[in-house]
Amino acid sequence: MVVLQSIESLNKGDLDSYLKLYDNNVILHGVQGVEPGIDSVRVPSRICESFSGCEISVDDLISKADKVVR
Repeated sequence: MVVLQSIESLNKGDLDSYLKLYDNNVILHGVQGVEPGIDSVRVPSRICESFSGCEISVDDLISKADKVVR
């Protein structure tokens, strides 16, 4: 699945491959002070780069038509 491959890329430190998953107009909720758009994904991803061993893990993945949530 593309989503899991993308997360695996991020966990390996490949932010650019991870960001290819998102549309440029993405809205990521929960990041205070960051406007909608691809930068709303870059900010938490860059924060994670600052901490050794920081990884994204997927416990649940739900998809319907062209939408995927985790």
